[in-house]
Amino acid sequence: MIFNVQSFMIRLFTFCFSILYCSVLQAQSLYSTIQRDRPEYKTVRPEKIIATNIFYGSSGKKIERSIMLFEAGMLAQVERYDKDDKLIFKLTCTNDTIHRRRLSSYSEHLTSIGINKETTVFEYDSKGFLIKEIYQDAYRTMYQYADIVNNENGDPVKFTLYDKSGSPFGTECAEYLYDQNKYVKTAYHPDGRKLLTDTATLNFENGSKFPKEGVTYNEHGDALTSTTKQFNGTEVNYDYEYNYDSFGNCTEMRIFEVTIKSNGKRKRKADRIFKKEYTYQ
Repeated sequence: MIFNVQSFMIRLFTFCFSILYCSVLQAQSLYSTIQRDRPEYKTVRPEKIIATNIFYGSSGKKIERSIMLFEAGMLAQVERYDKDDKLIFKLTCTNDTIHRRRLSSYSEHLTSIGINKETTVFEYDSKGFLIKEIYQDAYRTMYQYADIVNNENGDPVKFTLYDKSGSPFGTECAEYLYDQNKYVKTAYHPDGRKLLTDTATLNFENGSKFPKEGVTYNEHGDALTSTTKQFNGTEVNYDYEYNYDSFGNCTEMRIFEVTIKSNGKRKRKADRIFKKEYTYQ
């Protein structure tokens, strides 16, 4: 997925939805299904990306590093490291590179009580649309699964998560506004009660083709300025700076939180830095 601060807000919404919805929802959601196969690059396919993310906060600077390997442009492996360069997460994907489908993924996540191992198996219909996700524990025993209903474009319109016995945790539904690059997501309780509704960006790579008020873009289609509304209703302004390699892939993105003073002057404070080193064939 291409760098974009709005994507963070939507992921945060998904997290909050998960808390309200069911504590076991974890990463299984309509949002993760829609965004799963978005590329980590913009132009030429790399074989490898080393990503370094730097976050600035009240407690100081936090650094995270990850290594991504690709197979015919599809994500094949991810390793994530903590500030001490200790491996804390590994994801390995099995892909059908001909039909551009992810068949399964296996993850190992280091926790305070040991290594959590999980496998996800993906099933498709005759059109190649994803219709089921099966979640398995370390012993390859299913503990949850999700049924997915798609529209004629192959985009999911209904995502229902079940426990291993078939009892639903709840459902998310999507209505797509393709002419606005948006979708409206609604979450439902298992008894049918509507929990909440939110509007989200469909494809962040196409953001410059559907410019929002207060957002400007550069010639690469990346945002230079934006305003994000927090959940408490307050607005935060951001500036972005980029560097690119000779292929047009972004090698560095700097995000600044901007405060506008009463005299109109803008004060910038470093918020995040995302760096990527690409290895090509």
